[in-house]
Amino acid sequence: MSLHTRPTEELVDAGVMAYRNRDFKAAVNYLQEVLDGEPLNWRAKLYLGMSFFYSGDILMAGGQFRALVNSCTDSDIQRKAAAAMQAINSHIKAMPEMTCTIKKPSLPPNTKPKDFDNEGCDVEWVQHDIREHT
Repeated sequence: MSLHTRPTEELVDAGVMAYRNRDFKAAVNYLQEVLDGEPLNWRAKLYLGMSFFYSGDILMAGGQFRALVNSCTDSDIQRKAAAAMQAINSHIKAMPEMTCTIKKPSLPPNTKPKDFDNEGCDVEWVQHDIREHT
């Protein structure tokens, strides 16, 4: 059930305003609500992608932009999404290479590994200096 009773375009406008005010969390909330009811609202999807990007969620941003590049029928928004994908790719290339290791705690007695989920696990990110390998 929707938290808002405003028409879709008002919610999009509220999301865009939140984005412009750098309140990316609010922007994401408004724009996701729009897309829940109207998944082909290209303007909402574009601003949602930008809100994700500037809040640091590059993967979610990339998903929004990729969907726009592949499906959007508005050529201006599709062009902006393609440019955003290029920016994301540049950003990712500039990031240090990292790997993730999940360290599971020791299993309690009589517990089979298949009965154990990832809850309670520690995640360790290790940055690699690629200059060490060249």
